[in-house]
Amino acid sequence: SRTDGQVRARWQREGEWSYFVSPRLSAFWVSEPQDNGYWNPDDFRAAGLDLGISRTFARRWTPRAGVSVAREWEDGDGYGTFAYSVGVNWRISRTWEFDLGAGASDSRLSTSSGYARDWAGLSLRWRY
Repeated sequence: SRTDGQVRARWQREGEWSYFVSPRLSAFWVSEPQDNGYWNPDDFRAAGLDLGISRTFARRWTPRAGVSVAREWEDGDGYGTFAYSVGVNWRISRTWEFDLGAGASDSRLSTSSGYARDWAGLSLRWRY
């Protein structure tokens, strides 16, 4: 069986310039871990901080940037993680918006080399 939990808070200031700070804690424990050929620790804990900033221009364009740092522990071993993202949102009309973003993250959790992940996203959203 698995037990998990997560706590997150977010302080945010909205305006022409918007900021947020979001500390987070998460953990899980597995009472009967299985070896299924993939990463599956007995226990995992993480403490991190997410920061972001954005600015709206002409009520239509909103570039943004964010960064995340964390300390993660797996079966007693602790490692640092880091992520960043950038993007821009274009409000086409009152109900339609277009969003473009990219970012990267890395971890050293299970091995000395850990993982590295790059991503990019493109979306068209309808808001009612």
